[in-house]
Amino acid sequence: MKKIGRSSAAMTVLLSLLAPFVSSGEPLTTAAQSTEEIVQPREAFALIQKNKNNPNFVVLDVRTPDEFGSGHIEGAINIDYNSGGFKTLVSELEKARTYLVYCRTGRRSGGAAKVMKDLGFLSIMRMKGDILAWQSEGLPLVK
Repeated sequence: MKKIGRSSAAMTVLLSLLAPFVSSGEPLTTAAQSTEEIVQPREAFALIQKNKNNPNFVVLDVRTPDEFGSGHIEGAINIDYNSGGFKTLVSELEKARTYLVYCRTGRRSGGAAKVMKDLGFLSIMRMKGDILAWQSEGLPLVK
């Protein structure tokens, strides 16, 4: 009769514990997954008001500095998606916070959300219709 070494026995136990996950096709990783949610402008406004003093809720405007200067959502920070350093700048942000990302019409905010997901940001919200929809709803901007 052969003796099974400690490492072989441990491997057998480990494989038997993992078998249900492997056979079910579920991932073995336990890392948190990014989420992206689309919200309506009025819903975004309510979230911003509710989280006014919450450092874990960030409004991120990814338009150019000129666009930002012409009118932006109160409390928003500006990182230009089209700048050559967008990925570097955004990677310095805290990934566990919730970010409401917007641009003018949605193209840049969509690209920004993808970059953020790829970098491991956990909670990303985008506003349907972006700043144009916000303005058409008569919601406030600051200059």
